[in-house]
Amino acid sequence: MKNKAKKIIGCMVFLCLIAIVFMKITYLFSGSGREREAILGIKEEGPLDMVYVGASAAYTSWQPLKAWNDCGFTSYTYATGGLPAVSVEHYIKEVLKTKTPELFVVDARTFLLWDDNAYVKIRYGSDSMDYSLNRFSLVKDFFDYRTIAEGDDRLSYYLQIVKYHSNYKAVLSNEDNWKLINNKEVSKYKGWTFMEYHCPLELPKGFATKESKPLKKENLRILNDLLSYCREKELEVLFVVYPYAISIEEQKQYNTLQKIVEDAGFDFLNTNFSYEEMNLNFQTDFNDRNHLNCFGAEKYTNFLEKYLVENYTLPDHRGDGEYNSWDELYLQFKDDEAETKKNVQEMIDNKERGEKAAGLLPTVTDPIQWAALANNNNFTALISTVGQWKADDIEFCTILDQFGIEESDDRYILRVISGYNDELLDLKSYESIKETCEIGKAETVHGESSVEITSGLTGSLSVDDIKYVFDADGIYVGIYNNNTSQMIDLVRIICQNKGMEIVHLGV
Repeated sequence: MKNKAKKIIGCMVFLCLIAIVFMKITYLFSGSGREREAILGIKEEGPLDMVYVGASAAYTSWQPLKAWNDCGFTSYTYATGGLPAVSVEHYIKEVLKTKTPELFVVDARTFLLWDDNAYVKIRYGSDSMDYSLNRFSLVKDFFDYRTIAEGDDRLSYYLQIVKYHSNYKAVLSNEDNWKLINNKEVSKYKGWTFMEYHCPLELPKGFATKESKPLKKENLRILNDLLSYCREKELEVLFVVYPYAISIEEQKQYNTLQKIVEDAGFDFLNTNFSYEEMNLNFQTDFNDRNHLNCFGAEKYTNFLEKYLVENYTLPDHRGDGEYNSWDELYLQFKDDEAETKKNVQEMIDNKERGEKAAGLLPTVTDPIQWAALANNNNFTALISTVGQWKADDIEFCTILDQFGIEESDDRYILRVISGYNDELLDLKSYESIKETCEIGKAETVHGESSVEITSGLTGSLSVDDIKYVFDADGIYVGIYNNNTSQMIDLVRIICQNKGMEIVHLGV
């Protein structure tokens, strides 16, 4: 009997060791990055007074260390990019394993968005969590609302080693992955992430309405399940809509969402009705149409921290020696913030110079001056050559060189030179040529534009639904403003006996 018991115990110990080794290998192969840091970092934190659960807009909007310095309560942004609504309840459950915050703030926009192909986005959380029933439940609930995509292996969402094992060379050679073999990591800035970019936007207008629009049925069911869970656990929860380029159709859904949330006994705050109070500037304070940059995040945090202190019981730990590390991290945060602000301000100044150049371009008749203005990283130059064109003038060749055209180039030339992504599309042929591409910035309100250019005995340029046709010989240059997604000038450059000439064709 004793021998049998020893064998059973030995077998159990062996299986436990196998399980531990398997988990460590899995954690090693799960990669590294911002999302995993945010999920793992909360386990290493001390007591937290507030946890902000949401998608990427949460970790680019709420600054925990600023709130600490201003108000003294501790917080953490537990957020991953493109968070599916079904993940929110499981994120809260994961937090409650190690923390008991006074308040959860939930990114309300999550319940307006739906992506049938959010397979990568669910992995941001599930692949980073410790193996647990909650993790498996998250994956199960996610697939309960979806039909698995062809070619995707559902097993790999439960056991991610199935997906990543073939990438062993890259994994094993990455030092950062080895640091995560125990699935532990510290998030230096409590889940916050600096976004170093700037996108000028128009102030949203006309979105205020009392009309309602139903939520997608899947999100409605997920929301009701979350509210039931929060009531059962007697959690204090505030649903927040962060500031962004909101539309009236979205606001109709928020009206529905707000009623459901408040009827369930929870609080709801739409900060898009507080632009003036926040002193928010849509020309300077956004990373893109959905995310604040460092200037906007500072204003949003100022507003929300004040609201939280006035409406909830959050303690002030400043002066308590147990929280000295927060003071130290705040100083580091301020140094990084200053550098980020400097870089973003340079981007803002550059775009302002671009807008001035955009206003001047259609009025300039001197070819050299025009080319100097057009050679701006806020613009995309769209170039086509038609018929016979001469490049025997020194000044003319200087201008052509700015756009990547040399005197020895072939007869027909097509170029797309984008200051946004520094791409150069260089196609040459003795016959007519044609090319299509996308230009501009996807993150602006207007988005990217579809372009088609032809070059040959005749030429043409199409930007979205507007088409320009070129019949006369010469080089044609269209200038597209990446910031506004609009054509701002179109010229024909010719070199005649009397000299070089630039003709504005109008847009």
